[in-house]
Amino acid sequence: EEVVPELDESNNLATLTFEVVDASTPDFEILRDEVTFDPQAAAIGEPVVVGATIHNRRRFVATDVPIRFLRVDPALGEVAIGPDVVIPSLGELESAAVQVSLDTATLAASTPILVKVDPDNVIDERDETNNTASTLLTLRLGDASRPTDLEAVVDLTDVYLTWSDPMDPAIVGYDVLR
Repeated sequence: EEVVPELDESNNLATLTFEVVDASTPDFEILRDEVTFDPQAAAIGEPVVVGATIHNRRRFVATDVPIRFLRVDPALGEVAIGPDVVIPSLGELESAAVQVSLDTATLAASTPILVKVDPDNVIDERDETNNTASTLLTLRLGDASRPTDLEAVVDLTDVYLTWSDPMDPAIVGYDVLR
């Protein structure tokens, strides 16, 4: 079958390696940068809406996709923020926004927040490693907890600060930064 004359016939074959993937499963993904807080600068005791964007990275429609929002408590571990949120349908290559309300009255000023897609692995997926995102919720002191009558006196080498303590038993001290 040598229709075309050639000098070297040993280079007429090429190989390509590729992966065949099962197209009958979704691949959920959540990104850390897409976990949000509203308001962003809430005070302890103010409610915060925690939001997240969930992605389906495959050409497969997924139904009844559970999302679990959690806060991390040093003594209790992962604590659910309300019941799971369920996305009724997440289409091919679609994204959906979900949210829950978080009561911050008993939280520490810095509280890790986790969002897990399909947390109990009930939906078969292509990749289970991209189903969790975590970020830190930082809360400020409420107005009632702030010191009042703050005064600063500066001499040649020192700065002296005085203030009136709000007498809040939850406050064990203040950090003064330079």
